Amino acid sequence: MVYMYPEPGTLVRVTLNNNLCIEGEVDSWDEDTVILNSSNSNNQLVIYNPNKNIVFVKLIFDIIPEGDNAVENRFVSAPMISEDDIEIEPNEQPETIIEKHKNRICGLREKIAKHISQTPLELPMSYTNSYGTPDFRL
Repeated sequence: MVYMYPEPGTLVRVTLNNNLCIEGEVDSWDEDTVILNSSNSNNQLVIYNPNKNIVFVKLIFDIIPEGDNAVENRFVSAPMISEDDIEIEPNEQPETIIEKHKNRICGLREKIAKHISQTPLELPMSYTNSYGTPDFRL
């Protein structure tokens, strides 16, 4: 039987037959042993009899960047308020700008209230279940 082994330096995630998942960079992969370098420390993981102990191997080619913005980079943020809806002139007084924003907020509140009133929010207060009775007659 011919097996294809990952090349040294490939990042893999290995699932063993006891459902343990381990991840590391391949140092060597033979018929008798598999040696993985740990990705977060200087440790090595050794798996004996890989043909019996390994259920499947996932080769990881794309690495998600880690850091403070890792989660933020996955999602596209939408603007909260579009300034196009409110026309503000350069020489306008702050009180009138605030009034325009208040009017816009009131309009949004009315839209939300209208949407909520259209959706059914009431759930039935009681449910009837009939499970029956056990019958022990043969």
